[in-house]
Amino acid sequence: MVCFRRALRENPRASDAPFHLGEVLWQLGRIPDAIAAWREAASINAFHLAPKLALAEALLAVDAAAEARDVAEAALRIAPDNARAAVVRAIARLLMRDADGTVSVVGAILDREPTLLATPTIAGPLALALDRNPGAAGRGEFLSALALPGAALAGAPVLLLALVIETAAQETGDRVAFAELVAASLRRDYAPSDHEALRRIALAVTDVGVAGGGELAARYAALCAAAFAVPVPLGWPRRCAGRRIRVIVVLPSRRANDAAKASISALSQLPHDAFEIAAVTIGPASTETLDAARAIAQGIAELPPSPDPASAKSLAARDPDVLVDLVGLAAAVAPLLAQRPARAAWTVNHVRANVAPLVDRLFADANGMVAALRALHAAHEDRDDSPLDASGVATLWDEAVRAHQQGDRVAAHAAYSRVIGVQPGFASAHYLRGVHELENNDAIGARADFAAAIAAA
Repeated sequence: MVCFRRALRENPRASDAPFHLGEVLWQLGRIPDAIAAWREAASINAFHLAPKLALAEALLAVDAAAEARDVAEAALRIAPDNARAAVVRAIARLLMRDADGTVSVVGAILDREPTLLATPTIAGPLALALDRNPGAAGRGEFLSALALPGAALAGAPVLLLALVIETAAQETGDRVAFAELVAASLRRDYAPSDHEALRRIALAVTDVGVAGGGELAARYAALCAAAFAVPVPLGWPRRCAGRRIRVIVVLPSRRANDAAKASISALSQLPHDAFEIAAVTIGPASTETLDAARAIAQGIAELPPSPDPASAKSLAARDPDVLVDLVGLAAAVAPLLAQRPARAAWTVNHVRANVAPLVDRLFADANGMVAALRALHAAHEDRDDSPLDASGVATLWDEAVRAHQQGDRVAAHAAYSRVIGVQPGFASAHYLRGVHELENNDAIGARADFAAAIAAA
């Protein structure tokens, strides 16, 4: 990088140095700097093809479709037969939804240059464009062709593999070919960023009912449990006061399966004086779902289609005893489950159920789950609870943090101690009290609180 920059200073009218500088910056992950270097190289020499191709692919990869199309067209004016420039332009137009027949154009180019499908800056945006345009002309035929033996899917993005498997699952044709796709998905390694594509693969395979669906669901559960685990528990270590068992039911936002319907019916029979049930949906709920929620819940909330840490924290603030997952693989509830917003996560057995370690108990049917809830209520001992309910503990905690932020160290230390008194083993309170003690040169107290925080978390 240093040498290329020196070369650029010595000869600012040569485009080779900024072009190669852009390559180095891209490999280092400095994407905006790489794009700037390729822009400079392209402006120095309007007839230098390489920086234009690199710039077009980079812009496509960062979802700047309109500019990627323009740069690709400039490259095609230099080399009209260049496959990379042509496929970047076609994918950019597909992302922009500005042309019919674009998918067939992409297919024709990849038939001529199949190695382009293994290029991340091309295959990644292609998968995204196909996912965003489910009704694009020729999309089904293109994805079906990729499912054929010999198609270069081994190094393709996981989202593209998911789209191919979803398309193949909807067809009633060659199950041998589908089994080969499943085998390919089982051979893949999945990064945390692949979790949503892996969910879709597991869902499609499970719905078809071929071997491998259970293993894919288990790999999805393990991936999410590792990727979304919180460094410090979200909930209070000691159950907050309240005789009623607190239950949060996560409902499918659209049509419920038979297991979910049976569970909703069974939960509706629980007495309100013994159970406090709230319902949440992943994404906007249908009228059917809202009607079902009203039958069981005293409150209904809508979470984002991909629940974020704020969603998990909002649920954990209620100090729920049990979270009941009636969604399974049908939506992205696994990242929420992985953050453990409730003391326990349960589900009912069905073909799309999430599995351990995302859930603690999987019941054979709804009646078994409801019986377990009744047993939980019967076994509950008030004397084991915190003297304050969830809102009371939250108020204490807010007062402690506010006092610390305002520099009132005496009040903050006393407030943290009150929180620990009602919630012994609360890692964040021990940690922040330790920070306060360290600021006041109490190394012994700080060491004890930090040790307690580490042990709790």
